[in-house]
Amino acid sequence: MFVSPWASSFSTSDSFLTELSAILLHYGLIAGALGALAVPGLVRGRKGRWLTVFGVLATALGLLNVSGAVRDDWWRMVTGQQLPLDAAVRISDTVDGSAFMPLWSGTEIFAFLGLLALSAGLARAEVVGWWLTAIYLAAFVGMMFIPVSMTYVVGTVFALLFLPLGVAGVRIFQRARAAA
Repeated sequence: MFVSPWASSFSTSDSFLTELSAILLHYGLIAGALGALAVPGLVRGRKGRWLTVFGVLATALGLLNVSGAVRDDWWRMVTGQQLPLDAAVRISDTVDGSAFMPLWSGTEIFAFLGLLALSAGLARAEVVGWWLTAIYLAAFVGMMFIPVSMTYVVGTVFALLFLPLGVAGVRIFQRARAAA
């Protein structure tokens, strides 16, 4: 989001920056999904375990599906550049209206709910404080109200949505170092 600033139309967007943004989002989401799988190892005992495991599974499913959906950036960009706008919109709407599309794109919410459950589970297990859940909720609410044209603000708030994974990663490295 930092790499590809918001553009008012396809003709004013920078194809290279849009592609760079898409590839960074794609691999970042895959790394986040895979990294999330290590998080349950932080929970000692039963308190918070099931909430953390649910959060991890929902996060991984949501992030992996969103990473695949990032491919939409390419085809929508090229379609918008190569075809008249009404034809590009018709194609886009047809793809979005496909019968199985909700099974793919409809799972995005799992990533958000999963990260919320993951941070609440870690707080319940006393791995982190409840501050992490509070920051996550504030960022989630912020994403609903910040205009997309405020690219850098949106990018910063969007990055805060991944704070639970970052904090968990730091805790994993701290435990590994302490054990060594």
